Amino acid sequence: ELWTISPHTCREKYVYGNFLLHNIMSAEECPICRERYGGTVIPMLSKCCTSHLCFHCAESHRNEQISQLEGNRKKIKCMFCCALYHSVRDIPWILDSRSIELTGLVVDLSALNASRAAMQLQTRGTARS
Repeated sequence: ELWTISPHTCREKYVYGNFLLHNIMSAEECPICRERYGGTVIPMLSKCCTSHLCFHCAESHRNEQISQLEGNRKKIKCMFCCALYHSVRDIPWILDSRSIELTGLVVDLSALNASRAAMQLQTRGTARS
C-alpha cells in the first residue's frame, strides 16, 4: 500500500511516492484565501515541504516574487519553508491529485493547464537565449 503513517513525525502525515503528504482530510480549504477546494479552487502541494494551498494563491505568490526580482536574479522562495526555486525552469507546486481522487473533488483544470503551457513556452524561450 502506498499510504503509510510516518512514525518519525509528531504531525500525522502520509508517504506517497517521493512526497510526504499532509493528512488530506484536514486540507479542505486553502490556508491563504480560505476558499474551499473544488471547481476553480484547485488544491496544490509544494514540492519542498508538502504544504497545501490553492493554485491561484500559489501562482499569485510566484508571480509576485518574479516581479520583485532584481537584475539577473532568477531564484524565488517557497512561501512556507523558503526553499529556493528557479523562477522559470522550476515549478514549485504539484497538483494534489491524490487528494482530489480520495475526496471526490470536481475541479476545473483549465487554468492550471493554461499556466503549464505558458511556462513551457517561457522555458523554451529562455533555453534559446
